[in-house]
Order: sequence, then C-alpha cells, then structure tokens
Amino acid sequence: CAMVESILRHCGYCTGLYTSPHLVDVRERMRISGQMASKKVFEEQFWWCYDRFKDLATPEVGVPGYFRFITLLALKLFQTHNTDVVILEVGVGGRLDATNVIPEPVACGITSLGLDHMEMLGDTLP
Repeated sequence: CAMVESILRHCGYCTGLYTSPHLVDVRERMRISGQMASKKVFEEQFWWCYDRFKDLATPEVGVPGYFRFITLLALKLFQTHNTDVVILEVGVGGRLDATNVIPEPVACGITSLGLDHMEMLGDTLP
C-alpha cells in the first residue's frame, strides 16, 4: 500500500493512505499526501464523526467499534482534504471488514493470503 501511495503521490496526485496497525500515534494509520494529519485537524474530524455517530446511535445500533470508527474517520479526513486517490489496507478482511464500506472500488490489489484472524474468520480459505 505504501509503495502504491508513494508512486501516485510522486506522479502529482493528492493521496490518502490508510494502513494498520499504528506503532506510536493513531494518526500514523491515515496519511494525506504522505503526512499525518495535524493533531488539531485530527481532533476536529474525530469529534465531528463522534458527535454524529453518537446522535445517530440507538440501543440496537450503537457507535461503531474502534476499527470501524477509525476507518470512517480516515475516510472523512480524506474527503475533507479533497484527495484524488485513496489507498485502503483492509483490516481483518472478509465480508465484514470495515473497508467494505466502499461499494465500488476502482481497483483492488491482493497480496499473499494468510490465515490471520482465524478466531473471527475461521481456519480455511474457500
């Protein structure tokens, strides 16, 4: 993902890159044209998202969990910065992955498949 983002950025595109996990700062997961969002911008977008999710939450459907929330926050950051292209690394994978919120991706890249997250997805590949 980082290599594709770098190529597109060096070709002049305003890029958004979403990866996981982060090592020190959650903002590492979401980069705009190679840079983490400032703490100020991150906080503004965090609270914008949180307030809307909280307002829409019901007893049946609460606020999104951590990975879903962070994924949606990243997409909001990318939208706010008018990115030309966004590269999303999937999380747990499978049909319930938070990145599946993108209904029709322009392109998908698949690297080697492994049996990660077997406790959630099972221990076989179809």
